[in-house]
Amino acid sequence: MGQPNQLDLFLDYQVSVTEPVNDFYKQLNDSHLDSELPVWEEAYKKFFPNFKCSVYFQRDSDFQRLGGDRQVICDGGKNYVIDEKIRYPSKSGRVYTDILLEYVSNNRRNSPGWVCKPLLADYIAYYVKGLGLIYMLPVGPLQIVWQKHKQKWLQREDQLIAAQNKGYETLNFAIEPSELFGAIFNNFTIQVNGVKPLEN
Repeated sequence: MGQPNQLDLFLDYQVSVTEPVNDFYKQLNDSHLDSELPVWEEAYKKFFPNFKCSVYFQRDSDFQRLGGDRQVICDGGKNYVIDEKIRYPSKSGRVYTDILLEYVSNNRRNSPGWVCKPLLADYIAYYVKGLGLIYMLPVGPLQIVWQKHKQKWLQREDQLIAAQNKGYETLNFAIEPSELFGAIFNNFTIQVNGVKPLEN
């Protein structure tokens, strides 16, 4: 069997979920309500083999401060820690198709964002609300890819998004999922030295 191509890998990390009723969820500004969305468990059942259950960490717990919202428990004892994020439509109703990589969480304090700071999570579950898609971003490969490409990516001024908060800004880089997962795929293939390639 040959190696998977970039599209195959991209589809493996893209989980379709059932959109909740808009009228019921349209005012989900309270992050506690976000955790109760049924799409999370639906996605984890599809993504993780032998899914058994999931446990949501208590608000303001040490787990959450370290970038963990939920633990997925699978049969056989394998567990995964998930950091859950939602990309909401704009106030005008525009549905975004890209992924925002947060590289500065607070520009006044120069605090690193989740794409480059140490995280407890194994995956970031990135829910694009309105598309019915959750992207499962593997944290280790994602952060390695960011370190490798950030200098050239941050030169794309039209893809730099500053989110206004009270007294500070959160800085993000907007990237298309296909480009991001292509870069992650390339990182999974490692060239090692001292091994002579086999001849056909």
